[in-house]
Amino acid sequence: MARTVEIGLRYFPMDTGIFSDRKIRKLLKTFGAKGYLIYNFVLCAIYQDKGYYVQCDDDFLFDIADSLSLEENLVREVINFCVNNVLFNERVFNVEKVLTSAGIQKRYLEVKSRSTVSINEKYKINVTEKTINVTEKLINDAIIPQKKSKVKKSKENKKELCFDFVELVYKPTFMRFIEFRKQMKKPFITQDGVEMCYKKLIELSNNNAQIAMKIVEQSISNEWQGLFPVNKEKQTSLHKGILETDLKKF
Repeated sequence: MARTVEIGLRYFPMDTGIFSDRKIRKLLKTFGAKGYLIYNFVLCAIYQDKGYYVQCDDDFLFDIADSLSLEENLVREVINFCVNNVLFNERVFNVEKVLTSAGIQKRYLEVKSRSTVSINEKYKINVTEKTINVTEKLINDAIIPQKKSKVKKSKENKKELCFDFVELVYKPTFMRFIEFRKQMKKPFITQDGVEMCYKKLIELSNNNAQIAMKIVEQSISNEWQGLFPVNKEKQTSLHKGILETDLKKF
């Protein structure tokens, strides 16, 4: 009787120069040691279970927060930051709600080189995909035929929008709203439009990152194209939670 192939890994290799990686340094600068702890927890979950990916649903976010004694909102923000900064593949996350990367898949196959394991085509990342550009295009975009009018329009809008003006603490939340607008087929076209939207988010949230996240979640859950203030009851409750968290530090 053939021996069952073990899918996950009991260990995984890690580069000794990981803290020289600019993406990791940005993660640490934005979220501190907790951010890296969450990222490393996700890596362990990926390699231990499926070997090269993990399904990122509400239960998974709860498991991380519960295991590390952290807030789920912080876990969600860190994972969104990792996706937006290419620590995990953005295309696969947006389409399949799965966390993986080309590097993870490469290391997994190297460890399993003597096994018959393979990468699921739905999650497979083509090594030719650009990993530097955060707004990574779908692979299918390169093979779907385009009408001449659409090609001409895409050339006119070829100039990419800049998000350097967004503060790091707000970037995961704001980019989540930008991607949501794209999925609604209502993307921002002008730089002025993007900057005005960000300015409105800061004003509505009173420059509070947690309230900003609630505002974006509210728009996404209701499929609103714009941003609107959360109701006073929720905002009061959120402020109370923030105050209690701050008091615990003392």
